[in-house]
Amino acid sequence: MCGGDGDDATRAAQQAEDERQRQIAQATAAIDRAFVGRGDQLDEFAAALREDFLTRATKQKDTADRRLKFALARGGQTGGSVARDAGTLLSEEFQEGLLQGERGVQASLADVLAADEATRQNLLALAQGGASATSAATAASNALRSNIEGARTDSLVGGIGDIFSSTRDLFVRAEEADARRRGLAESEIFAKPFSR
Repeated sequence: MCGGDGDDATRAAQQAEDERQRQIAQATAAIDRAFVGRGDQLDEFAAALREDFLTRATKQKDTADRRLKFALARGGQTGGSVARDAGTLLSEEFQEGLLQGERGVQASLADVLAADEATRQNLLALAQGGASATSAATAASNALRSNIEGARTDSLVGGIGDIFSSTRDLFVRAEEADARRRGLAESEIFAKPFSR
């Protein structure tokens, strides 16, 4: 008679283990489903970052173009080799800024992918611990959204910076030269009455 009770306990333990394994499998499947469409989300994220970087870089270029135009005009250097060289430098800095923006996009994507993998491993550990499929799917969705938002915030805060730093020196020198010329002209005006 005692042998039957042992079989019942073994059967009950096996059924409990089978149910636990089924729940783990369901939770794991829910987690995997949450990650299925991630490629499209990451493509949209990267496209939005690229658009933001391009918009910022273009605005900076427009400002730098105007400053260069006026700096060259103040110095009487429009149309010459100085203007051509300055324009070339400006274009090179713009291209470097675009590359810097793309590096930022790739770094942000790498950050999201790393955070996603860490999230996935944590969620799988929760599933192994007995989390339900519903709670695992909800946690996965929230974590994935949080990962992208965190990377977006980091990349927008980092931004592209001032991509025209070398050209800025040219603007400053031209403005300083103009100020010296104005100062000399004004000093001559004030000095003439006293020089008689």
